[in-house]
Amino acid sequence: MLPGESSRTVVPPAAGSGGSLDALPDCILEHIIGFLHSPEAVRTSVVAHRWRHLWRSAPSLRVGCSGNGARPPPINELREFVDRQLLLREGSPLDTCDIRLGEFQRHDFPLLNSWVQQAISCKAKVPRLYMRGSWYLVLDNVPVVSKYLTRLELYGVSVHTRFLDISSCPALEYLQEQDTSDCLCRLSANSCGEGVNSCVLFNGLSKAKSLELICSPSHKCIASYP
Repeated sequence: MLPGESSRTVVPPAAGSGGSLDALPDCILEHIIGFLHSPEAVRTSVVAHRWRHLWRSAPSLRVGCSGNGARPPPINELREFVDRQLLLREGSPLDTCDIRLGEFQRHDFPLLNSWVQQAISCKAKVPRLYMRGSWYLVLDNVPVVSKYLTRLELYGVSVHTRFLDISSCPALEYLQEQDTSDCLCRLSANSCGEGVNSCVLFNGLSKAKSLELICSPSHKCIASYP
């Protein structure tokens, strides 16, 4: 024994003690898992038996978010994964649903729209759609109805009728639209007005605190609120 060294045996902390993640309640673990990209979140299911299904109730779904500035993966690499993710969540509430995709085709539009609707049905507060393919994602002409949605971010999308109806989203406070196919935009409670050939109408922003419309240099962008 070295000088000054105690003769007492050091006992490692027991499983489930204050120094172990297992001592945390499920809701805290789910919150922590929510900061991970979804593939990594799913891998936590092998940590321990208790962790097997925690990822299904994580408050965030993050798909294609590399975080290193790389182009998002094509839909062919994520189709089955996202379908299974949304199915196994069984409607568990989402705070954030961040879906970023590279290449996709027109025949993928119905699937992508179904993902949007499933995210809304999961009470997503912050849906983000970031499309970097050769096409604009054309959203169905269906009103967005959610009392939970507080922030909506759209990149590389379009709407069939150039009309995005968000009048049934009373909690919406922040809207960002960037690189859409219709970049001449006017916000109005009633109509786009005469003489506007290409218009996106956002309705229901009476309680909005922040609005951001970003257009490419080759397009003119007009925003009026209200």
